[in-house]
Amino acid sequence: MTPSGKYKLASHKPAHFDRMSQENQKSSILLRLPAELRNHVYNLLLDNFATARVIKPKVHIVTHPHTRKNLRGLILLFICRQTRSEAAVMFYTRTTFDFTSLWKDFYWAIEMLRIVGEDHWHLIRSIKLDLRTIWLMRLCPSLQGSASAPSSLLSSLRRVDVNMPSHWYRNRELNEQEGFWTESIALYFGKHNVEIRYLRY
Repeated sequence: MTPSGKYKLASHKPAHFDRMSQENQKSSILLRLPAELRNHVYNLLLDNFATARVIKPKVHIVTHPHTRKNLRGLILLFICRQTRSEAAVMFYTRTTFDFTSLWKDFYWAIEMLRIVGEDHWHLIRSIKLDLRTIWLMRLCPSLQGSASAPSSLLSSLRRVDVNMPSHWYRNRELNEQEGFWTESIALYFGKHNVEIRYLRY
């Protein structure tokens, strides 16, 4: 099912966007509210977000259920600098970033995180990978522990969901293989306390 809308997160914005952002910041009724009420508004608008699906070269936002209403919450990241700063924490900490469509270009996907800014990529707690990505991780150990390694970007990572073909569940050596994949993820992200969930498809 295709998402109802698409948003591109970019680091370079046109001058008119900055002017509009500054004007909104001065005239916004939302920003006149106390911080506690603003946080409540952000919570209501962003509560239904489940997944941000990363598709080269854009970020497509996928919500559950897939409705345009749920996508409206993302406008908070574009109204003005203050709402972007306040709402971004909630968005990046609650959303699972889905990299499954980029299993061959996962290194590019990690570089994409640099676009959203250091303050944001360090907030990401949950990602979703394709099983084939883990094999690539194992084949490219040179990035482990380097400045460009995911561990240096995803410092707050707590959970990794792994898409696995359903026929793999008939394999008698499944537990042993899951141990292999779990070890690969721990090495690649530099974390041994990350929750890992294997999902059938």
